[in-house]
Amino acid sequence: MTRKLRILFSDPGKRVFETPTRVVLLGGAWEECLPDASRFMELPAEDALRFLAGWEKDGIALLAEKNAEGALEEIHAYRGPSTGCELFFSAGPRNGFVVSDSFREILETLPPSSRLPSREGFIDFLLFQNSPLSETPVASVRRLGHGNLLQSGRDGSATERPFVRLSAGISEGTFQEGVERVEEALSKALGLLPAGTVNLLSGGVDSTLVQTLLGLGTPAVAATIDSPEFAFETENARQSARLCGIPLKERFNEEKDYPCLLNKETSLAAIPLPLPQVALIATAFCMDSQVFASGFEADSLFSLPRSKRRLVLEGENPLAFPAQSFSLSAEAGLVKSFFTEEEIVARVECRQAYVRFRVSEPENLSGLQQGCLTSLFCSSFSVYRHL
Repeated sequence: MTRKLRILFSDPGKRVFETPTRVVLLGGAWEECLPDASRFMELPAEDALRFLAGWEKDGIALLAEKNAEGALEEIHAYRGPSTGCELFFSAGPRNGFVVSDSFREILETLPPSSRLPSREGFIDFLLFQNSPLSETPVASVRRLGHGNLLQSGRDGSATERPFVRLSAGISEGTFQEGVERVEEALSKALGLLPAGTVNLLSGGVDSTLVQTLLGLGTPAVAATIDSPEFAFETENARQSARLCGIPLKERFNEEKDYPCLLNKETSLAAIPLPLPQVALIATAFCMDSQVFASGFEADSLFSLPRSKRRLVLEGENPLAFPAQSFSLSAEAGLVKSFFTEEEIVARVECRQAYVRFRVSEPENLSGLQQGCLTSLFCSSFSVYRHL
């Protein structure tokens, strides 16, 4: 069987390296100064991607080998071990095989008969804020795992396997030293943002911390709405902007328009939106910027969910929190009305196995550390990349 291989790459900031027999595409964040292309364009495909992985910060890579006519003969796709960027793949119609960083674009290559919903993907959508697992809402579309390598050829073969893993190590020190290390990591992450970045300021602790670290030179925007349920968030955003000494640009929305807004953004993403705020916040993207920072970057490193923060204040040891309890839906009754207890438990176990498998020494991770890593992988921020 011979397949037609296709790559659909929508990242506007992608970096492209090409020769008559090979093309390499880098999406997301990579080191600004990469080595000369001659150092990896002549290497075997897997060696080239392993070499490039040393310069990956928050990114994905696609390497395709071409024949004399320019048609793709092989595709090698790599996803960084902690990146918020995603890669999807599908065996499309007429023996095609498609790889893309856009769920919408890959879905558009499939006929309606191939867009059947996935039961596992729907469970994940209800259970987790955003699922890192391979199953997507559409059964024929798969998601490449963090740190994995996908290889596909025109002979019909397609394999996914581990490629790069995070190192857990063993950390010791005081609580204050731990906070300082986390703050240093957050500062380094924010330092990767290019000039022209705009901060999505909600007024919460996380986005305010990000704004403080970014400084006065980074503008802020808040998506606001006349709904009384969100009035406190609007006032918090204004207060945070005043405290940070910066002007705040507001993108105002009316509640009566929200259903149309939700339909518009859902159609644009072609994937279910995990939170009602996603469609609202997306209205801020009409600003003249291609890069946005948000409180998700601080939240992934510093915060516990509100329910767990309350338990800590009541005296519970956070190290006792089970890893599987992080980033789980609070609407347990709703989920159980659709699926059996066995199905729900199986998906939670799959997710925890996924998280542990991203780390080369998972035995060195405490339950709290696994839970925080789970929250990072389940962050809904990656959904905004599709809008």
